[in-house]
Amino acid sequence: WHEWMHYVQAKWQSNINWVILEIKVPKEINKTPLAMELALNALYQTSEGTWFDKYWKGRVRDFFSIEMVSIEGNIHFFIRTSTTYKNVIEAQLYAQYPDVEIFEVPDYTRYVDYRGNEGDWEMVGAEFKLNKPDPYPIRTYVDYGLDKEGVKEEFKTDPITSILEYLGSMGKGEQLWIQIIVRAAKNRYHKHDGKLGSWKDEGRDEIEKIMKRDQKTDEGFAKLFMTTKGEQEAIAAIDRSMGKVGFDCGIRALYLGKRDGSYNGTN
Repeated sequence: WHEWMHYVQAKWQSNINWVILEIKVPKEINKTPLAMELALNALYQTSEGTWFDKYWKGRVRDFFSIEMVSIEGNIHFFIRTSTTYKNVIEAQLYAQYPDVEIFEVPDYTRYVDYRGNEGDWEMVGAEFKLNKPDPYPIRTYVDYGLDKEGVKEEFKTDPITSILEYLGSMGKGEQLWIQIIVRAAKNRYHKHDGKLGSWKDEGRDEIEKIMKRDQKTDEGFAKLFMTTKGEQEAIAAIDRSMGKVGFDCGIRALYLGKRDGSYNGTN
C-alpha cells in the first residue's frame, strides 16, 4: 500500500504544470505585514478530491513554494505555484499591494548544473527544524510590533532585514536560495494516545501542559496563577496562532558557488 501511494502520488505530482511568479515590490510599502498574511491565505487549499482521486489517481493537497533568491547579490522574490492558482495569487497580491509588479519568469534552478563532479558548481544545503514542539509558533511580525499602524520607520525592527542583507552580500559566481514549501494543514495523528486531531488540538494540549490545569495548589487555585511571564507569553503566542489558518511548512536553504574560483567559499 505504501509503495502504491508513493507511486501514484509521484505520478500525479510529475504532471503538475508549474509556473514561477516573480514579485517586484516598490521601494516603499506603507502597509503592515498583515496585508501579506491576507494575500498568502490564497495558498490555503485543503481539497484532495474524492477518495478515487486520492487513492487511485494519487492527488495530494496543493502545495506552493515561497522563495527568496540571491543571484550574485541580486535579490528576487518568487512564488512557485501550479497554473491553476496563478490568477488567484496575482489577484490577491494586487488587491493588497496595487503598486506591486508580478511577472511569469523561467525557473532559475534550471541554469545550475548540479551533476556531481561533472557540474560547474559546489553547493551545500540544509533544512531547518523546530527546536520546540510544533504548536510553538516562530516569532512573527506581531512579536516585533509591526502590526501597529503609524510606527515611525526609525523605530521599526524588521526581522527580514538581516536576511536580505545576507542575500545581498553574495558575490560573483555565488547564489543563495531560501525556499519555504507550504500546504494547508489538515488532521493528523500527533497525540501519544494515537488519536486523530488537528494542529489546533495539539496547541490546546500544549497550553494545558503549560498551565498544568490538572494540578492544584493547597489553596485550590489553578496553577495558571503561578505561571511565569515567559509561560504566559508562550500561551498567548500559541493561542494567537490557533486563531489563524494553519500550514504544513518545510524550510530549506541552498548555497552555491562556481567551481571556476570566482567565489571565495567563505559564506
